[in-house]
Amino acid sequence: MNGGGWTWDIDPPARRVFLTLPAAAQQALRLLMEEIIGDDPLGIRQLAAAMDPGGYMHPMPFGGGQGMVTILIVVRATHVQVIQIAWAGA
Repeated sequence: MNGGGWTWDIDPPARRVFLTLPAAAQQALRLLMEEIIGDDPLGIRQLAAAMDPGGYMHPMPFGGGQGMVTILIVVRATHVQVIQIAWAGA
């Protein structure tokens, strides 16, 4: 998926987890990723650029705190990849 020159996707093992999530959780994760590659109101890309533009892993909550996602931000490639998903919600 693409936004403002940035793209995102889900690593295949994480995609298997994503497909088992409830629809609301899937939508919450999509919205989070679209925010990160779009306006990035949380400053995730800026944080990654300051830490390691070659590849910075960042865990963060989603779905109202019911889930946790770990993303890999590759600033040089303008790409964000979901590499791990944990969901405790219903």
